[in-house]
This record gives sequence, C-alpha cells and structure tokens, in this order.
Amino acid sequence: MALSFFFNKRNILGSTLFVLSCLVFFLLAKDGPWLSDKARNYALYLEKLHPHNAMEGKTLVRLRFEKGLRNEAFLKTGFSAPEFWGSWTDDTMAVIELPAIDLTEKGTLFLRTLVDGYVYPPKLEKQSVDIFLNNHKLARWIFTKRGKQIKEIEIPQSLFDTTQSPRLSFSIPNATQPKQVGESEDSRKLGLGFTWLEIVQK
Repeated sequence: MALSFFFNKRNILGSTLFVLSCLVFFLLAKDGPWLSDKARNYALYLEKLHPHNAMEGKTLVRLRFEKGLRNEAFLKTGFSAPEFWGSWTDDTMAVIELPAIDLTEKGTLFLRTLVDGYVYPPKLEKQSVDIFLNNHKLARWIFTKRGKQIKEIEIPQSLFDTTQSPRLSFSIPNATQPKQVGESEDSRKLGLGFTWLEIVQK
C-alpha cells in the first residue's frame, strides 16, 4: 500500500514537472536566439494558432506566407523562400501587389498582419519600417525585440479608389544579415517576418 502510494505520488510530480518544463521551453523558444530554428519555429507556430486582439469585420483580402500555403503570385519582390512559420523579407524593400478588393460596401479599412521584426541586440537594437500603399505613406513600425505581434494600420478608402493595382511597399533600410551581427551563417538581409496579412473592413 505504502509502495503504491509512493509511485502514484511520483507520477503526479513527474507530470507536473513535465508540464512546467514544456511551458518554460515555449517561452524560451519564442525569443531565445540560442535555440534551434526548428524549436523557435514550432513555438511561433503555436502562437500563430491563437492570435490575440482579434478584429471583428469583413476580411476582404488574406495572404499567407507559410511554406506550402504562400500566395506567391502577389509577392513581387524582396522575399526569401517560405519557411514552416512564414517568410522573411530579404532586401531593403519588399513589395506585395494586393488582389482586387470589393469596396461596394462602405466602411473603415485596416491592414492587419502577424509579423516579426529582425533585431539582434546589442548589435542591432531596432528595426524601423515605413509602409506605403501606392506611394502613400501609411505608417512607420519600430521593432526593438523579437517575437511575432499583430500590427494594424487604418487605410483611407480613397487610396483604393484609383485605377492603380493596390501595391504595398515596405521600406526596411536596416535589413541585416544575421551573419553580419554574429547570430548565424545566414546571409539573407532580414527585416520583416510575415505569417499572414489581411485587409479588413469594419
């Protein structure tokens, strides 16, 4: 009896330690540059499955960037090959040509994306990005730490009321090779890491 109680107690303790270790692993993998790419990508994937700050409204456009799901036709320039979690930009400028958008209904438009900015403190403290729609500046993003986050920008509907194809441009002057800052042997000029991007109407 006493021996059975001992083993049951040890199983409960073992299970508790396992759950705690998984939690610690996830938190470290999300931001820890010392862990493998596979571990970090898996952590980011888990985070992607449960995005925060969900926005109500009608989704007019949704683009995916993960390997096997990426909408290649709309990525015009500045993107590296897709990975399990999404795609990095690979230049100081990245361009996305959006598909045609139905604006028969009136409402406020938002660009919304799950994105990471490449930084590697203290050698690369921040990543500044200017976002344009058809050469009209929408916003500036500044990243000071790694980790996926949801970014939202309100877009004037008048910018879509033109004969031009809607084209998003991301100016990333500090796009940097991980090799240059000593993180890895990666020679791509990383700036933004996209998982998905959408245009929402509220």
